[in-house]
Amino acid sequence: MTDSQVSTIDDPVETKKPRKAAVAEVAKGKSNVEGLSGKMEIITIHSERGEGGGDAVPVGLNGYLYQIPRDEPFEVPTEVAHILRNAVTTTIRPGANGVNTERSMPRHAFSAVPA
Repeated sequence: MTDSQVSTIDDPVETKKPRKAAVAEVAKGKSNVEGLSGKMEIITIHSERGEGGGDAVPVGLNGYLYQIPRDEPFEVPTEVAHILRNAVTTTIRPGANGVNTERSMPRHAFSAVPA
């Protein structure tokens, strides 16, 4: 037999407490990734319009994840800043006479200075 039961709208609903989300550790200070240049940069990733435009930006480097908060200065290895510089979004739009127009833009607006 099966363990299924018939219920109606009037039956009390048992709710489970949601699990607490794990808080990601934010990488600060010196990098713990072997083989990097040792140089650091202070970056500020600016908020964007739309859904998730204020969320922290995840950047992966050699198996390590950097959760970089937006709108505040944050010190990261130079290699992480290079990843952000190289991250582009390409859009293709149809143009006149069937010619497509391709446009590449930076994925995130940010500013950076050497630390």
